[in-house]
Amino acid sequence: MNSSTSSSENPRKSLWSSSEWKVLLILALLLLSTEITLRLIEQRLSIDVAHIRSAPQLAASISTADGASKEALKILFIGNSSIREGIVPEQLVSEFKTRYGREVRPYFFYPDGGSIMSWRWAWRRYFSDPSCRPDLVVICGGTSHFDDGNTEPRVAGSYFVSSKDALTFASTELPNTESRLEFMMAKTSVSYASRRRVQRRVMDILMPYNRTVLFEISTLAEKKAAKSKTDSPPTSKRLKSLLEDIRARHLQAVVVTVPNLNLYDVPEDRVRTIAEAGAYFADLRAVEGITAAHFFDKAHLDEKGAEIFTRALCSSLNQALTQPPKP
Repeated sequence: MNSSTSSSENPRKSLWSSSEWKVLLILALLLLSTEITLRLIEQRLSIDVAHIRSAPQLAASISTADGASKEALKILFIGNSSIREGIVPEQLVSEFKTRYGREVRPYFFYPDGGSIMSWRWAWRRYFSDPSCRPDLVVICGGTSHFDDGNTEPRVAGSYFVSSKDALTFASTELPNTESRLEFMMAKTSVSYASRRRVQRRVMDILMPYNRTVLFEISTLAEKKAAKSKTDSPPTSKRLKSLLEDIRARHLQAVVVTVPNLNLYDVPEDRVRTIAEAGAYFADLRAVEGITAAHFFDKAHLDEKGAEIFTRALCSSLNQALTQPPKP
């Protein structure tokens, strides 16, 4: 074969065959269709996703309360499933009315697995508008929900961090290039951000006890992590930042520790951080009347336990409202 052989016959110089381009095109179309489909059905994929996506409407309802609602005390609760299951809204309203003569209107933001990282950035994204002014911001959490801990870039990117905070979040919260790239992928792609939720839905069908097993695995992982951090107590930098944001807007904050099947400790530094930020600390880890029988799992109260907790919470919130504001 002479040197005049055309480049099209040389495998090193030849362009990809048309069949390879067709495969790439099909893959691109599949990815695009998956992204479009998930964007359309995302809120039907999970009740939790629908709840998070409704946060702008929640903030707007606080801003535009009128009539009787305008005169009522607006209380925004921020937490997770522990208050979704642990607070009875109707009882909260009636308790304030009958015991303290106050009209209250509660609002709830409680994403599943919510912790101080998601609460801090969600506050900035959804509730930072100057017109959104609850009379009281109540932040509720349990064992490790106030610990700074690790960050999940996919969840944060898709649901809690606004576009204007993206660079700040990436530079201050994420430790390396890999996690930053993962965050940006989640910020731009719903299919990437939702893949674990889709996997869980599929596994729920294939393995009915999938969630129970995952809960036990995560509990064991938390215990192991806690043992490895005995020499370095958990920090509360994100909680401090959130409380400072709330205080800067001249709003009143209350931090509530909720009951758990196993009593847990609250670091003294955290209590001091709450006080220094001008917030009120309500320690409701152990509420009189709540026993192990009132938990339907290790972290969530049953109906009767929720009634007892709601009554105790009303007392604590009334104390926070009646004490003079901190400078």
